[in-house]
Order: sequence, then structure tokens, then C-alpha cells
Amino acid sequence: MNKVKIFIDGACSGNPGIAGIGVVFFDNNGKQIFELSHCLGHATNNIAEYEALLHALKKAEQMKLNELEICSDSELLVYQMSGTYKVKDEKLKILYNKAIDLLGKFKGVNILHIKREENAIADKLAKAATKITTNSEIKGQAADRPACVRFEAGRKVRVPKSRMP
Repeated sequence: MNKVKIFIDGACSGNPGIAGIGVVFFDNNGKQIFELSHCLGHATNNIAEYEALLHALKKAEQMKLNELEICSDSELLVYQMSGTYKVKDEKLKILYNKAIDLLGKFKGVNILHIKREENAIADKLAKAATKITTNSEIKGQAADRPACVRFEAGRKVRVPKSRMP
């Protein structure tokens, strides 16, 4: 499989509160090939956003994918991953560093900031996960960009807006 497009989202019922994540993979033809809805338990929304990214990267590694386009409606996550915003929160620093380590395992990764309405499927999965009272998950098969950062073989490359994919 060449390039996979992945939509991620974190949600929280209260902040902090019961948190969940949604992750959806699409192949180059736009066919949905994987989805995940997972309850994290008690967390903040920002932690849920990072956990969605980590789950997506781990699944992509399991699927032996090497080119990823990750779409998130979390401005904080995308701009922290690009280095535009500093990661100040200690808990987020740990998750950020885990993400950076995982990104080094891929040939190339674009992380894009998208509008919330463009992230409807991952959002629905994340919100559904906040309704799950046990730490369980549901996963299965087939089921204008203001920011972009690209990771190539473990190194971060900023992409000028004029050259965004």
C-alpha cells in the first residue's frame, strides 16, 4: 500500500473527564480500511488528541505502512508537532516524545490541520468512545489547510503553505 490517509480525533466528556479517541484509515482510493474507537478513561482533551496520534502511528507500524498523511482538527497537536508551539505541559511532553520516536519509523509523514467538519468520522468515533464505561475498544476493517509538517525518515521538514499537499 502506497500512501494512507489517517484522520484522528480526541474527545472528552468534561475537561478533564471521560476521554476517547477515534482513528480512521483510508487507502489511496479513498476506501476505509481501518477504524478505532477507544475509551481512555479519565484524561484531558489534549491528552486524548495525542493518544489518538499515538494509536494511529502504532497501527500504521503494525500494518507496515511507510507513507502517512495524518489529519487532525487539533491546532495544538499539529502546531506542537511542527515546532511552531512549544510543548509546556509535562504530561504532553511525554506523549510528544513518544510520537516523535514513532514518526522516525516511517519513510514520510505529513501531519495536517483540518477543519472540524472535515474530521466527522474520527470525531464520531471519539465521542462514541466517551460513552464506553470500561476501558474497551471497538476496532475493525472496512469500516484549506492552515498547517502542515512532514517527517521524512525521522527528520522534521516544515512545508511552506504554498507547497502543501
